[in-house]
Amino acid sequence: MPAVIEVKVSGLAGIEEALEHAPLRVAKQIMRNALVAAGRIWKSEIAARVRRGPHHPDGGGKAEYDVLANNVQIRTHVSGAEVQGSVSVGFSSKFYWAKFLERGTGPRERWKGKGSTRADFRAKGAARPGGNRMPAFPFMAQSGQARSQDVLDRFTEGVKQALAEEYR
Repeated sequence: MPAVIEVKVSGLAGIEEALEHAPLRVAKQIMRNALVAAGRIWKSEIAARVRRGPHHPDGGGKAEYDVLANNVQIRTHVSGAEVQGSVSVGFSSKFYWAKFLERGTGPRERWKGKGSTRADFRAKGAARPGGNRMPAFPFMAQSGQARSQDVLDRFTEGVKQALAEEYR
């Protein structure tokens, strides 16, 4: 995933200890379910903040930004005997252009002709300041910052509930 939100959480000693005492397969499944539940918060936040409407300011073309809101993905990875996991929320490589929305694009310089180089282009003074520039629209970073505590709360709540059900 090229455009992704990831957060590493450490601590939570009580939960970690309880997961270590559970059978490995069960602990991994509890971790994975809790990570997915927590990732859904970011998924909905990203979908709510992503830019909407047509790509082109004049409304031309069929492509719209709305396709991003419908294609936010959640991926989890749980590994090791220590039951460590991560959740990634973002877009697949098919939607690589989402990173341009997030970070913006700088001015582009164009030159034509065989044998011409970027240095030749700049020497001629043909730079186009601001040409083809798209400003940054940081919807993913804002989503990650705005809801990080909710994600952590959902994760810990999910693990605690699953452990309580497991040891009834």
